[in-house]
Amino acid sequence: RAATGAFLRRLGRQSFPVTLPTHPAGAAIARAAVQTPYTLEQLAERHHMSPRQVQRIFLDETGLPFARWRSRARMNVAVPLLLGGADLTTAARVSKYATRAGFVRALSRETGVPITHLVADPAGALAHAAPLPAASTSAAVHA
Repeated sequence: RAATGAFLRRLGRQSFPVTLPTHPAGAAIARAAVQTPYTLEQLAERHHMSPRQVQRIFLDETGLPFARWRSRARMNVAVPLLLGGADLTTAARVSKYATRAGFVRALSRETGVPITHLVADPAGALAHAAPLPAASTSAAVHA
């Protein structure tokens, strides 16, 4: 029972803390960035903004460039799946990565876990990865 409780608590928290922008269009773009495969340019156009405006909002309000923010937010979708036993292809698809290889590279970059370890045993490699430093999460993002 204790192990199950610990596992469920780990699934409920963000592995990669991200803050949701407070700007209304920025917040809408943030949600869409996690739920769709659209590019920054496509998201900006849909919200009648320039990609540069979106970049500024994300950097000013989250402390992260848009691409890094999106990568971390998508990892928050993928990591619980992997820890729960999903394969890399499923985690990549659900977290809106275009390819499994691109997802594995991004996951390795964010976690510091070598690609070979992630490919061999994703759940085991992530379970033994060093915890990430805490970041401010005034508004957590969940897909």
